[in-house]
Amino acid sequence: MQIKPLDEDTIVTEACCIGADRHLDKKLGLTEQERTALQAAEIKTEWLKSLMPEGLSAQIAYEG
Repeated sequence: MQIKPLDEDTIVTEACCIGADRHLDKKLGLTEQERTALQAAEIKTEWLKSLMPEGLSAQIAYEG
């Protein structure tokens, strides 16, 4: 397991992972549910980025 801090490089991973080794950064062939999740992830990413200057911090665990 690898632990990384939440930053500009890892924020997309936190917001876009939908499980089962399928990530929303691959837009080709998405289902309607996955497209909706992608829109939500984009909103969440911007929200997290807006909180980082105010002191937001987190750790992300990567397994496998």
